[in-house]
Amino acid sequence: MRENQTADWSIGCYVVQNQMNRRASESRGNTVPYETYFAFPTVSEVEKTLGALARNIKTEVGLQLIEGVLINLKNNYPRLQLSDYDIIDIIQQGDALYDAEQLLETTEEKEAFDIDKQRNDLLSAILEKITDEMIDEVGSFGSEEVVGNKEVNNEDEETNGDEEADGNDEEANNDEAGNASNEEDQDGDEEQSNATTVIEETNEDSDTNDDEAEKQVKRREQFREQ
Repeated sequence: MRENQTADWSIGCYVVQNQMNRRASESRGNTVPYETYFAFPTVSEVEKTLGALARNIKTEVGLQLIEGVLINLKNNYPRLQLSDYDIIDIIQQGDALYDAEQLLETTEEKEAFDIDKQRNDLLSAILEKITDEMIDEVGSFGSEEVVGNKEVNNEDEETNGDEEADGNDEEANNDEAGNASNEEDQDGDEEQSNATTVIEETNEDSDTNDDEAEKQVKRREQFREQ
């Protein structure tokens, strides 16, 4: 009663009885009365999943709500994990729904309130919120990956651009070297042509001198004959 801050002992006695039935008895070989009678483990699936967080459950509606969320996530998103804050918040929403019904006095008001429908609607809203948040996280991760790919592509483009520029520079240098070689070849051809022209002129001068020498010889022979 002190732990739960209530004076309602008529309900508290059943809580104590439940705790005693779920506790191992040393005098009976550490057997648990609940397990001996029902042949089921005393720890529920929710308690196994939540561990110490299960102590935050105060009402049956809170238990049903968090159980519905866990079952849905296990069937549809088995790798998704809720934070401790989210789990406690879901339990508190279910407990608040139960407390709201307890404030109603008449049966007609409780029937109009329809706590089962309220719980199902709340469960659907919670699952929709979890799904939306998961989709946003996946979208954000996808955007970061796209940005990373763009950066890599830009780096590749810059690298390719640098390589192309280097290739163009090398090609330009090769063209310049080729032009210089062609100019040297042209200069060599011109020098060879000039040398050939000099030789030809020398040969012509030599032929001319020979002709004059022959003429002089003929003149001398004619003079002697006279």
